Amino acid sequence: MRVRTIHRPWWGLGALCLGMVMLFMNTTMINVALPDLSTSLGAGTSQLEWIVSSYNLAFLAVLLPGGAVGDRLGHRSTLVAGAVVFGAGALVGATSGSAGWLMMARVLMGVGASVFTPMSLALIPRMFPAEQRGLATGVWTAAGALGAPLGPLVGGMMIDAHGWRSMFTLDAVAACVVLACCLTLVPAGSRSQRDGRGLPWAQVVTSAAGFSLITWGLINAEHSWTRVSTWAPIVAGVGVLAIYAALDLHRLDTLTDLWLLGVRRFRTRSVELMLVNFVLFGILFVAPSYLQTVLGNSAVRGGMLLMPLAASAVVGSLAASSLLRRPGAHAWVMPVALGLVAAGLALAARTALGDGAQVLVRGLVMAGVGVGLAQSFGIATAMDAVPAEAEGSGAALLNTVRQFGSVLGIAALGSVSGTVYTRGLSSLPAGLPDQVVQAVSDTVSSAHLVASRLPAGWAMAVADQADRAYVHAMDCVLAICAVTSGVVAVIAALAAVSRRVRRS
Repeated sequence: MRVRTIHRPWWGLGALCLGMVMLFMNTTMINVALPDLSTSLGAGTSQLEWIVSSYNLAFLAVLLPGGAVGDRLGHRSTLVAGAVVFGAGALVGATSGSAGWLMMARVLMGVGASVFTPMSLALIPRMFPAEQRGLATGVWTAAGALGAPLGPLVGGMMIDAHGWRSMFTLDAVAACVVLACCLTLVPAGSRSQRDGRGLPWAQVVTSAAGFSLITWGLINAEHSWTRVSTWAPIVAGVGVLAIYAALDLHRLDTLTDLWLLGVRRFRTRSVELMLVNFVLFGILFVAPSYLQTVLGNSAVRGGMLLMPLAASAVVGSLAASSLLRRPGAHAWVMPVALGLVAAGLALAARTALGDGAQVLVRGLVMAGVGVGLAQSFGIATAMDAVPAEAEGSGAALLNTVRQFGSVLGIAALGSVSGTVYTRGLSSLPAGLPDQVVQAVSDTVSSAHLVASRLPAGWAMAVADQADRAYVHAMDCVLAICAVTSGVVAVIAALAAVSRRVRRS
């Protein structure tokens, strides 16, 4: 039976945005369920890490093939398929009886997300006239920015009320709602001129394998960069991606339009957006443990304390739409946005034990405006460089670069956080058993759990030392993010000045 579509683009955008909130919530929502998963499924530390990371691994691995499929079979059809796969994965997750089944569920959900995300972005130029695309892209970006910080809040509420399986039940219901809305509100449009060609399977396999290997290595890098399990997959992945690039650049039947990386505006925006995601997911990696474990808040309250970051990012995303209508201001949007990120994180990096949440939240609000502004403006101007017949693969390529920044941020900054935290535990009380020291050195959450079982004198000293070490580690990560943003802001400003001088 043919589904009748209601041609109301802003309602259709609402359906796409609901899907984006759902997908990005799942990058962080699972973190608050880890203690319950360990108890319910008997999952060990390694299994818990893969339950968290398998979603991002599948997301990155399938982005490029998903974009190519969309350009060949139609963007809405592929978008709908992504929502179906995501919902199926959520159902598997809700009924999982073991850690292995839950990992499989997260992989399916990641595959669905990797198809839905670029297709939802590629549909915007088909749904809106040129004068409205900037605002539409800003709203789409704001939805993604809202999703990640919303994850711990929604996840904590669901777990407190109904247990961890209710999170996946909510995902399945949300996927059904998104699917129904997309079928009735998002126009199907026409297929691209290349839809008669089959998929280049050699490039599909090599791109998916290459990104999977690199992501696998970066996940292991959270513990150590010197292990064979870290550098060997990364080296192998780079080699496989080199084969993919050689195949794609020298064959007529391509997987994606790699030539877009030769277009200055697309290349520059892609790199800037990758670094923005590097910083954003570094923040989301370290801030929740401080707000919950160190400050003693519940998962729900900790998630609420992250909402100012999400709200300010939404403000920045919507502000970008007005700046897009002022071509004279374009050269300075990214330097200003990245400067705001750098200033906000420099403020947040001054957090000290005993400050509570105020210093951190103030800094994150300022940084959030810059993140939203940079993401919305960067995505809109990058997609302007993509021809209509390649919108799916162009959106997939842009999101692949962005997602790579997310995975790299979690790996690199997670490794920094772990190293600084461990070194900060040098003053633990003498006489502690080795297994206690090992547990305390693992994470600040495990340190508090162990401390609750120790005699009163040791418990207070262990918890205090762990808190001090973690706050210092968080400040180091935020400082690195501030310096990274500041350097990129200066480079963007110098490039803007250089272009203005050449024009003069």
